[in-house]
Amino acid sequence: MTFSRRQVLFGMGSAGLLAGIGLNLVAQPENWEFVGVADTGMGDAGQYAVTNAMSNYYKQRSYSTVLLAGDNIYGTGEIARVQEVFEQPYAELLQQGVKFHAVLGNHDVITK
Repeated sequence: MTFSRRQVLFGMGSAGLLAGIGLNLVAQPENWEFVGVADTGMGDAGQYAVTNAMSNYYKQRSYSTVLLAGDNIYGTGEIARVQEVFEQPYAELLQQGVKFHAVLGNHDVITK
C-alpha cells in the first residue's frame, strides 16, 4: 500500500491535532472552551475581522485553545508569511496565552 505526500501530511496533521486535543482535555476542567476556525491564512481584512471577533469573544468568555482546521497560510504554506498571516493577526490572543493547534490543509503545503 502506498500513500501520497498529501495523505501522509493529512494523517500526521490529524493525529497531531487529536493528540493535542486529548492532552488538553485531560488537563482542562469540565467547562473547557475552544474556538475552531479554518481557511483563515490570507492576512487580509477578512482574517482580521475574524480575529477581532475571536478577541472580543475571548474578553467575554475566555478560552484556552484555538483549533486551526487547515489552510492556515494561503499560497503553499510559505514560512516567510507566518508573521503576516499568523503572528500579527492573532497577536492579542497569543499574548493572552491562548494555544493554537493546527492541521495542515492543501494550501499549507506544496503538493506539486
